[in-house]
Amino acid sequence: MSLKSELIHFSKLCCSHGFVAATDGNISVRTRENYILTTATEVCKRKVTLKDLVKVDFSGKIIESRKKPSTELKLHEFIYRSREDINAVVHTHPKFSSVFASAGITLDKPVFPEIYLKLGKIPPVKYATPSKDEVPVSISKSVNGHNAILFADHGLVKYGKTL
Repeated sequence: MSLKSELIHFSKLCCSHGFVAATDGNISVRTRENYILTTATEVCKRKVTLKDLVKVDFSGKIIESRKKPSTELKLHEFIYRSREDINAVVHTHPKFSSVFASAGITLDKPVFPEIYLKLGKIPPVKYATPSKDEVPVSISKSVNGHNAILFADHGLVKYGKTL
């Protein structure tokens, strides 16, 4: 399966499982040529097609697409720059994670053993306005050593070698 096909598949999967609603969330992959392929902004993940994918370089310059990249692109760029072992970033708003984040309840303890055993600690990070430079600053201490972070009053970010 191509990276574009995977991105479309997992976008729809996130929506069908209720991890995002409407135009929430964003997903990206690092290409072999070291570009970022991401979902466009303001696109329903249930309806993502090839025309809804945006290829950008690491300065945010659009290489391929007529659409704009996700407003969370700085988040994705920072994770890829910080972790060469990471090739996929998924930012969602799952109900329970979002409730935990809004209530200030952290997932850095084994609250759900299955999640803790699979992912380890999911550190909380302070809220940062999407698309702003404060996003990389807010996650800078948590990206290394973890494969997921929980944004206060926002949502969950998971990253790994593949989607």
